[in-house]
Amino acid sequence: MEENVRGSLETLRAQMHRLVDERIDNVVARMESGEIDYEPVRAHPLDWRPAAFKGTKAVAVILPDGREVEAKTWRAVVDTILKDCAADPVRLERLRCLCDRVNGNFRPLLSSRKAEMKAPVEIEDGLYFESKFDTEQLLRVLVEKILRPVGYDCSSVLLRYQERPQTQASGMEPEQSTDMTMMLM
Repeated sequence: MEENVRGSLETLRAQMHRLVDERIDNVVARMESGEIDYEPVRAHPLDWRPAAFKGTKAVAVILPDGREVEAKTWRAVVDTILKDCAADPVRLERLRCLCDRVNGNFRPLLSSRKAEMKAPVEIEDGLYFESKFDTEQLLRVLVEKILRPVGYDCSSVLLRYQERPQTQASGMEPEQSTDMTMMLM
C-alpha cells in the first residue's frame, strides 16, 4: 500500500515538473521572439517603507481620487502629489502656514524663496518644496515633514515603479518571482 502511494506521488512530481518546464519554455520563447516584454511594474502606497523605493524608477502616481498620472522621475512624483495636496483649499492654507517654518539640515524644505533651494518644486507661485534628496529621503521628508502635518492621506496614494535592471547575474528577488509566476499562468 505504502509503495503504491509513493509511486503515485513520484508520478505526480514528474507531471508537475513537465508542466512547469513547458510553461517556462513557453514564456522564454515568447520573450525571445519579442512577443512579450517583461518589465514588472509594482505599486505601493506613498507611506510604505521609503527605503524600498531606493534604486527604482518611477512610472506613475495614482492619486486618492483614482486618477493615474504618468511620472517618469521621483521629482515628478513629488510635484504631482504636492499639486494634488494643494488643490484642496484647506490643505493649501496649511501648506502656507508651514512655509518657511520647516527646515532640513542645510536648507528650508518648504519655502517662499526659491533662490534658497537647490532643486525647488513649485507647488504654486511663492510656495516651493526642496527636492534635492535621494529617493528614500525625498519620500520620507515629503510624507513626514509636509504631507502628514497638513492632513494629506498618504496611504491613499499609490506609487507605480519599476526595478532598475540588475547589473549582476544574481538570482531573482522574492517579489520578482511572484511577478514571473503571474506571467506563467
